[in-house]
Amino acid sequence: MLVLSPISAAASWLSLVLVASILIWGLLTSQWQALFSKRERWNLWLIASIALGLFWGLIGISLEAALRFHPLLMTSLCLVFGFRLSVIGGALAMVICTWLSFLQLSGLTAAQAPFASNPLWQNFSYNLLLGVVIPAAITYGIFSALARLNIQNLFIYTLGVGFAGGMVTMVLSGGCALLLAHGFNELHLSLLADNSHLFMLLAFPEGFCNGALISTLAVLAPEMVKTYDHDFYLR
Repeated sequence: MLVLSPISAAASWLSLVLVASILIWGLLTSQWQALFSKRERWNLWLIASIALGLFWGLIGISLEAALRFHPLLMTSLCLVFGFRLSVIGGALAMVICTWLSFLQLSGLTAAQAPFASNPLWQNFSYNLLLGVVIPAAITYGIFSALARLNIQNLFIYTLGVGFAGGMVTMVLSGGCALLLAHGFNELHLSLLADNSHLFMLLAFPEGFCNGALISTLAVLAPEMVKTYDHDFYLR
């Protein structure tokens, strides 16, 4: 979800501190040497991040130029590259998405878009928290919980984490967005609450897309998926 309407200073600063801390931690501790040592994996990460930003910016549902609902696909990004690299890649995707959304709002009249004059970059850290950090954290939590079960069944990974995990991530991310908006008494709270059912409607396509992507990569290119243990599931 992308928040296009102005947000409070408290929400902006809190999200900035949280997101900046996580990004700095990710930049300092990510295994960059391992990523760069395999050119195809580096290319996949870069292409996936750019494509995700274009996908977010071009496909979605806008409500009164205040909110934009779009598929997340952070489940796939997190499972393929891990939590830290998925957050960094998601930040790159959010830059592209924010730029495209700004261009779309700039083409509307003041009557059509009462929030079009709002610089979306002020909301960048808040949107990054809602659309990247929280979904990635939820996905990694689901993966870690299922991994502890130690069940040697491929469908636990592809359907349990990829498909069902994608659905749960969408719904819980929407719940977190509602809690944050309520906690900071944001302007978009009533609009978000009235349209919260969209998270449920988006849950199945979100799960289907993530499940299809993870299943395909696990079968055709298992070495490209960081969280997938080919020997464990198929030995």
